[in-house]
Amino acid sequence: MMDSDGFRFTWLLRWALLLALVFPLDARAAEPTAAEPEIPAPEDVQLRTKDGLHLHAVYYAGTQKKNSVPIILLHAYNGDCHDFDDLALLLQKRGHAVIAPDLRGHGESKEINRDGHTEKIETTSLRAPDFVDMWKFDMETVKSFLIVQNNAGELNIDKLCIVGAEMGAIIAADWAQLDWSWPVLSNGKQGQDVKALVLISPESNFKGMKLIDAVSAPEIRGELAIMLIAGRKNSRYSEEASKLNKHFAKYHVDKTSPTLELLRPETKLQGAKLLSEKSLGVEAAIVKFVDLLVKQPFPWDERRSVLE
Repeated sequence: MMDSDGFRFTWLLRWALLLALVFPLDARAAEPTAAEPEIPAPEDVQLRTKDGLHLHAVYYAGTQKKNSVPIILLHAYNGDCHDFDDLALLLQKRGHAVIAPDLRGHGESKEINRDGHTEKIETTSLRAPDFVDMWKFDMETVKSFLIVQNNAGELNIDKLCIVGAEMGAIIAADWAQLDWSWPVLSNGKQGQDVKALVLISPESNFKGMKLIDAVSAPEIRGELAIMLIAGRKNSRYSEEASKLNKHFAKYHVDKTSPTLELLRPETKLQGAKLLSEKSLGVEAAIVKFVDLLVKQPFPWDERRSVLE
């Protein structure tokens, strides 16, 4: 005679078999999910500008191939590429391709070949023309590097975004204007690739460069997605960001216009220091803003460099 434990076991076994027949396991559910793409380690790159500068940068390769958004991170005066280490890694984890250069006279970009001689460039010795050369030569060289990555199918240069802090914000805007000035040739585009600007604690003028000159260009004021960031408790930068927001708002008038955002966290911190204070959420806001570019219908195409 079967005891109670044996009866219970037999009863459970019958129910298990019945459930297996009625609700068969989906074989697909047992299959392993696709592995997340491995995130490449940051890579130090050494570039040469048209005027002979040894330009150093750190490159964070994307993981979404032709869907990777390329992002250039531009530091402030007396800063360097490492001001953006954390932000660069966050953006890279989202699949974007990020490059952070040391602009001339900063970080490891302090040697230039002139007339066959190597000269040192220090931050303190930079003159007004040197700052112009940052967007005239340094930025064009960085873009040429990104075009090589584009043509290898590693990113989509037509979704280019630039993040600039303080001095870097003016360099970003000035170069965006230059990028949009290149005409479309019969064999394809040379420029018009910058689709978004993130200006952190933007300077109204710096060493003879005036931000309003660049942001007044029709392509910059109305065609690009713009994000403005400044600490609310620093009146100088906060007021400049608010003034710029009003300027751009005149050209971002409806839902079909590119995104325009103003972020003023409650702090006196400015520039890259806004990124280091994680509780302010500035890095997360920038990542969210850049993610919008992924959804934009800018098709990938093979390109040629304007330096060729």
